[in-house]
Amino acid sequence: MTKVEDRFWTWINRHWTVVILLASTLIAFLVRFYMRGFHSRDMQEFLILWYEEIKSQGGLSSLVNPVGDYNIPYQTVIALFTCLPFKPIYLYKLFSCLFDWLLASLIGLTVYRASDDKFRAAVAYGCTLNMPIVVFNSSLWGQCDSVYSFFCLLALYLLWRRKNTWAFIALGAAFAFKLQAVFVLPFFLFLYVKRRDFSFLQFLWIPAMMIILSLGGILQGFSIPEVFGIYQHQVATSTKMNMGYPGFWHFMIQAEDFDYYLNLFRYGILLTVFVLMLIMIRLFRNRAEWSIQSFFKVAFLMTYTAVIFQPSMHERYGYLYLILALLLCFMDRKMIPVFLVLLALDLSSYSAFLFPLNPELPWRELSLLNCACYAWSCYYVLRHFEEPPKLRNPGHSPAC
Repeated sequence: MTKVEDRFWTWINRHWTVVILLASTLIAFLVRFYMRGFHSRDMQEFLILWYEEIKSQGGLSSLVNPVGDYNIPYQTVIALFTCLPFKPIYLYKLFSCLFDWLLASLIGLTVYRASDDKFRAAVAYGCTLNMPIVVFNSSLWGQCDSVYSFFCLLALYLLWRRKNTWAFIALGAAFAFKLQAVFVLPFFLFLYVKRRDFSFLQFLWIPAMMIILSLGGILQGFSIPEVFGIYQHQVATSTKMNMGYPGFWHFMIQAEDFDYYLNLFRYGILLTVFVLMLIMIRLFRNRAEWSIQSFFKVAFLMTYTAVIFQPSMHERYGYLYLILALLLCFMDRKMIPVFLVLLALDLSSYSAFLFPLNPELPWRELSLLNCACYAWSCYYVLRHFEEPPKLRNPGHSPAC
């Protein structure tokens, strides 16, 4: 081996963290670059058509009459796309991929704060950036789940750091982009009662941020009530109990009959509230100071609960709790099997949409597996709060 080679490999051995960061970033960039031309069904039937209609109506001036069913902030982004000399498919994917990097960086920062281990943080960053669901969602599908998920995770990170006002501002930004930010809202309500270190008035930052980020449309004449009415319209267009996510209702109901939805969707919502209430009551009994691991475990479980029991869930709606499960893998190795099962389930449901040539999926079996994984997650997370503190001298009683 020459001196140059020896110096090179010596440097590599001393800087594995830098190597992981550079290699994972390069791989992530190349993967997204090679997928840039893939046209998903949503891209062909909705996103590009929205772009063309917004462009024909004058870009930003079109926001007075929104196109499609996304909220004003995302439509403002589309209107800004029309000012750039690039293909819309590239612009959509570039915007989502930018938030892939932000999301991965925030995961790495959180892991570093929890472990004080730069190498582990670098691996967490690389795993997030190159996780198949993250890659498929932005680079193949052209969807923007990384956007609201980044703001939700940022809100959780800030809430853990006791920066409560900034946490609610971030949560409001998440709501401004996607209604699916509601999945993390039960955890905020729980901490409001348990920690009692912020006012209920701070929840008003959520509608405030929705209005602030919708100013592009409001200044054009779009009314403030209509900003919130877009989400009401999204909910009203749901007509099925099952929408591609292998949750509780996909296990129970296979037919896509509108009558099932009319009779059961309210029960599905109330059942979700009931299960969340049971989890909260169990956790209220624990008065010990929470670690960062405890904090994110409960956030994961409540987000998972908010998705698996609700009706009309799409295949992409497990994105946020899957990200939280990955984060927990770097805090607790026993979460790795849970993460792998959830990843396999999401990949299966994604394949049914992205690759329609695949045979029909065994939805009942996938839903049963998801319910079993959820049951185990409940047992494991809640058991975490039942274990008594370890004593240095087990033979002696703790001091009062």
